[in-house]
Amino acid sequence: QDYADELEFNPERLEEVEERLELIANLKRKYGDTIEQINHFGAAAQEELDALGNWEVKTTELEGQEAQLLHTIGELGTTLSEERRRAGQALAQQVEVELRDLRMERARFGVAVEQRPHAEGAILADGRRVAFDSTGL
Repeated sequence: QDYADELEFNPERLEEVEERLELIANLKRKYGDTIEQINHFGAAAQEELDALGNWEVKTTELEGQEAQLLHTIGELGTTLSEERRRAGQALAQQVEVELRDLRMERARFGVAVEQRPHAEGAILADGRRVAFDSTGL
């Protein structure tokens, strides 16, 4: 009885509590059945937001890595292209020898190794960008 006498009805406080309970019910419906699940979802969302907040730094970092890798591809590709040219010349000479054996002394055989320009391709030592794919540089 004494406790009941000390209570006073506060309609504004009641409305605040009801709004809060409604908010919690909506959060449970969307993000989990318990407060713990809701908090876990909130923490995960905050981590994702923090990660997205650093996108400029990460983008710059990834662009730097891309440029470095394109230079490496260019260096390795240049070496490979030189080897292909040498092998092509050797093949051409061997084919011409065989053609002479077939009495085709005036026949000529050549191998061309060419690089195609490409705006986003591998970067060569001279700064040119060339296409690269599974068939080579």
